[in-house]
Amino acid sequence: MNSAGPEIIEPRVIRGRTIGAADVQVVRQLLVAQPQVGRCGLARELCLRWQWRAGSGRWKVRSALAILSELERQGWIELPAPRRVPVPSPQAMGVLPAGRIVDGALSQYRPLRWELVGTTAQRREWRQLLAAHHYLGAPTLVGANLKYLVYGRAGELLGALGWQSAVRDLGCRDRLLGWNAGQRARGLDHVVNGVRFLVLPWVKVPHLASVILSENVRLLQRDWPRVSGRIKLTRLGSLQTDPPLAGLF
Repeated sequence: MNSAGPEIIEPRVIRGRTIGAADVQVVRQLLVAQPQVGRCGLARELCLRWQWRAGSGRWKVRSALAILSELERQGWIELPAPRRVPVPSPQAMGVLPAGRIVDGALSQYRPLRWELVGTTAQRREWRQLLAAHHYLGAPTLVGANLKYLVYGRAGELLGALGWQSAVRDLGCRDRLLGWNAGQRARGLDHVVNGVRFLVLPWVKVPHLASVILSENVRLLQRDWPRVSGRIKLTRLGSLQTDPPLAGLF
């Protein structure tokens, strides 16, 4: 933290919330009182203190994490080091066995059937698939997020997708939109990040990936307000695919 001369903390808007000297002092007190809770625990505690929820009722933990990161960048606080969460090996997670080769014409598998992941069994299956077959593994999602499983017409499991609220700093996105800091602060809650897009490796259907992504983006428009409380969602984000084709859509 800054130590040269009197400290001046000017109020600023971060993730739609005005943060001033009193808020910084609260964070410092929490860091002293609860050093063991880590960054996510600190963000949750801030949400409780501020009663900061999305329109859906969920705590705005991801936004609180962004605020903490900005306070640290300004030199006003020093956060604990991020905790590394080991990803279990596919063997340890009891990965689903590879299915038979799924190939042929796209029309054989349409209409696609979608499941919005919500049950414990679905969440376990989603993580197992990504841990075993995505080059980035299974992510730890923070804040508003949605996970999907997609099946063919006859019930063939084809892939898995995941989305979460947008990260604060993403240079390619900000350059494309021409955002300055103020515009980003106002617009960030209306942008979503695609964190995983997996078509299972034994699925060999031409053009299927494009159809899956197109349909899922439409479903996302419908489902996102349920978890974020936002009515309007800008159809823009970063996407991490397997094989890697990261970019904007």
